[in-house]
Amino acid sequence: MEKGAESNADKIVIFEVMANEVDLIDWRERRIALERWFRQEKVVIRYMPIALV
Repeated sequence: MEKGAESNADKIVIFEVMANEVDLIDWRERRIALERWFRQEKVVIRYMPIALV
């Protein structure tokens, strides 16, 4: 790296939760709390229904 040059790196954490039922209102509240806790502009929570075959 050159003198005076800056480098930025993002750290990504992926956490997977599997549940029989999903309370979307609860997860929205959790997202807001996580954004505050980790001082993040946005925390992404994906909800994907699946079926076992």
